[in-house]
Amino acid sequence: YLGFLVALASLPLGSCTRHDPLDERALHLSLPARIKSLDPIQGNDLYSIIQSSYAYEPLLEYDYLKRPYTLVPRLLTAMPEVRGRGTIYTFHLRADARFADDPCFPEGKGRAISSADLIYSWRRLADPKNAAAGWWVLDGKIPGLNEWRSQTLKSGKADYSKPVRGLYARDERTLVVELAKPSPLFLYSLAILPTAVVAREAVEHYGPEFGQHTVGTGPYRLAENAGGSK
Repeated sequence: YLGFLVALASLPLGSCTRHDPLDERALHLSLPARIKSLDPIQGNDLYSIIQSSYAYEPLLEYDYLKRPYTLVPRLLTAMPEVRGRGTIYTFHLRADARFADDPCFPEGKGRAISSADLIYSWRRLADPKNAAAGWWVLDGKIPGLNEWRSQTLKSGKADYSKPVRGLYARDERTLVVELAKPSPLFLYSLAILPTAVVAREAVEHYGPEFGQHTVGTGPYRLAENAGGSK
């Protein structure tokens, strides 16, 4: 037994250590499950939501230092203006909110977000061909959106140019949303991942592979996606 321990201690340590030096500036994290999709409307498991949230942002977020929990602007200059007894919301987008640089944009340079991007993103959430896991967030809330979804289902083709009664872009950075009826939960739905803004250029550029990329407004972008292993 003693001889075995001596022999074990004499084995070269290099066989059990990493040969390439660790970059002290890099943070290495592990996940207990594969990421199903990085598409914000498809994130229905904890780990996909966490990873997608590094890159994609909804309009609002929580101030986690306040109790009770309080919503604060994220992509907005201020909290939305509310009129019509709680049915009409006006959102003013930040001028400095931009999509990350990506090959889907001209010369690879990201651009500022617009109210049209929000309308596109929420239509995409409603588009039945996407089978969005997060559709429940807006289901039945915005006049015309469910009708547009039903017409798309019947025709088999989504017409993104057709107006939706409850969504109106007043200008490049002003979005007006009209609700079918007052909803105390509506603003809270704008603080979760399915309502995050995406770029149409990215969706069309990557097609079925969009869920393997990130082109968002958040502080991070995906540099490499090695098939679920890294």
